[in-house]
Amino acid sequence: MHYGEDDCPVSVAYDFPNDDELHFGIEMLDFFKAKVINEGLGWESPREPYEVTAWISAETGDGKLILSYMEGEPYFFTIGKSEVLKSLEMGIGTMACGEKAVVYVNSQYLTQSPLIPVIEGLEEVHFEVQLVHFIQGNRLFKEGKI
Repeated sequence: MHYGEDDCPVSVAYDFPNDDELHFGIEMLDFFKAKVINEGLGWESPREPYEVTAWISAETGDGKLILSYMEGEPYFFTIGKSEVLKSLEMGIGTMACGEKAVVYVNSQYLTQSPLIPVIEGLEEVHFEVQLVHFIQGNRLFKEGKI
């Protein structure tokens, strides 16, 4: 059953061109590319203003390690506060809890952040991320006002 066919429950205007081709224009507005290593649990993903805890390491496209939060304490940040690169934030925003993935970011989408303050000279960065935990952040609740 399709829109415009006789058995479609949605009525169509008499002059609707149901035999014409439909063309879509697609424009990529933002970028990230991820490769899932291990699937996560559940369906929910973090979004603004979620607080995220994750193991994160980063290496250049040629394999040089430039960042590692894989031992000791995992990295903690809040989505939407520019505490990590925007493209990395977008990649993590598609992950489920426990998921491990690689997010590939080229120089066009590298943005400065406290996680990687110096981006000059970097052509591509591969982030390995394991999403440990996330919760919806609420400043008023934390401050005891609610």
